[in-house]
Amino acid sequence: MRNRLVSICMMIWLSGLLFGVGVGRADEEVMPGKDVFPQGRKTFSECVRLAITQSPFLTVSSLEVQLKRLDEADSKYSLFPSLSLHSRYYFDQPKFQNEDPKPYTLAFVTDGYNPIEAYVTLQAQKLITQIAIYGHLRIISESIHRIASGFLELDALEEVAALQREVVELAERNVDYVSRRVGTGGATPLDSRVAAQDVELAKLEGRKIASSKETIQDGLKALLGLPDDQVLELDLRDARIQVLDHAGPNSHTLDQARANSYDLKIEALKKELQTRNIKLAYTRFFPTFSLGLQSTDPLSGVDSNGYFFSIGFDLPLWDGLKRYRNVGRQQTVLKQFQHQGTQKDCDIVSKWKAGVEKASEASAELKLARTQVELMELKQQQGEIGYQSGRIPFSGLLADKKACLEARKNARIKTLEYDKALLNLRFLSGELSKAYVDAKVM
Repeated sequence: MRNRLVSICMMIWLSGLLFGVGVGRADEEVMPGKDVFPQGRKTFSECVRLAITQSPFLTVSSLEVQLKRLDEADSKYSLFPSLSLHSRYYFDQPKFQNEDPKPYTLAFVTDGYNPIEAYVTLQAQKLITQIAIYGHLRIISESIHRIASGFLELDALEEVAALQREVVELAERNVDYVSRRVGTGGATPLDSRVAAQDVELAKLEGRKIASSKETIQDGLKALLGLPDDQVLELDLRDARIQVLDHAGPNSHTLDQARANSYDLKIEALKKELQTRNIKLAYTRFFPTFSLGLQSTDPLSGVDSNGYFFSIGFDLPLWDGLKRYRNVGRQQTVLKQFQHQGTQKDCDIVSKWKAGVEKASEASAELKLARTQVELMELKQQQGEIGYQSGRIPFSGLLADKKACLEARKNARIKTLEYDKALLNLRFLSGELSKAYVDAKVM
């Protein structure tokens, strides 16, 4: 008999050990994989895939989804009552009339079990998992938007930097021109100092543009999960097409924004989850059942060595009306979620209208900037004609060319603002993330 008891204890210990190993493996499965840093120039779509794979900004929400799925697995197994083994061994064996008394007791018992509560809890946990998934997708969508903005900004800064280099060249040519005039008495040393200062200002503006590019690239590297010493090379050819995919101001609608909004989907799931919580509150009025299979306790004085099966239930009769008030509490929370859903919808409508207005203003400013470029180009042509005819000095021609370059720089910046306004509309409509992430697969 003692050998049998020792065997039972060994089985319990081994089962606990195996359970610990299982938990360790589960922890290993939810840990993110090793980062991979592919080389070469990366297009916008490649950067998006890289960010989804290894971005540290997505790791927390991704692990949160895995944790919720583990909680859902716990709820699935909760559909079956938990089973426990209770045992006790008496070293001082009691002496009764029974010829073969057993100095131990064994009992297989279940905890309190409410099948309806277990089923409703499982359905609620599935909704919680889906909420976590939509939260993860929302963060992915925001990250894609940030990457897209970085692409557009870097592409614009490349062109602005090239125009600024031309401005520096014009300023240096003006320094040479003024220096020669100083030697002939046509200009003063003060004029030379002013021309030299213009060169320094132009170079300072060029360094400022280069610093902005470096800041944006560092931000993209952090978003993509690249180390500081990793060189980020981007393929900016047709960057606007890569990001916007020929989208225009009328390519997306408010209905798309509502249908694809992760915030609205989360609010809808919250309301559905709260209806499950109300049902769960009602299940507290149902009794909990328990089962048991127990051997005879030698201290009970019963002259029997068999096993006895039992079934029972527990039903609280008075709890200070806590269960009743909990039902009302959950119904009130549902009303809160309903109002929050209405507020979210209003926020989406407000953001969409603001985005459309911003795109309209950016379009008007871009047209004005392009008109200004055309005007400056005409003035530059007039200056060239005037210079060739001797009516305008060389410094006047350089001034006209600089004004034309500044107008082109301004037009490029206005183009960037317009493109970012279109990008914002594409982001709000949900079509930006849909192009790279399939929510159904998630």
